[in-house]
Amino acid sequence: MTTNHTNTGDAGMTEQFQCRKCGSGWGGLNTCHCQRCHVTFSTVANFDRHQRGGECLTPKDAGLVRNGRRYECYGQPGEQERAARMQGKDSGGLTGVEGLPVPEAAFGGVSS
Repeated sequence: MTTNHTNTGDAGMTEQFQCRKCGSGWGGLNTCHCQRCHVTFSTVANFDRHQRGGECLTPKDAGLVRNGRRYECYGQPGEQERAARMQGKDSGGLTGVEGLPVPEAAFGGVSS
């Protein structure tokens, strides 16, 4: 089986996995990285939201925002706060942030 991902093996790192093609890194076993557009999503459901008819939508067009992780990762607005509440932790004020750059080159240079 071939893969475009590699596990750096350092469990202490925020970014445990890395795409061999684009170099993006991410952590978390539920995090998904699209091999077509090279955008990282916080969950499989959010990854699925950006797929329409076999094409990739920009995170903005899929209703997704940056979710406050140290690396570029997209999720639903308020997702970070909900996860923190479920774990009984303070989210540290992290929120989804709109207006941050989206890797437009992955979408044929079309601005969203």
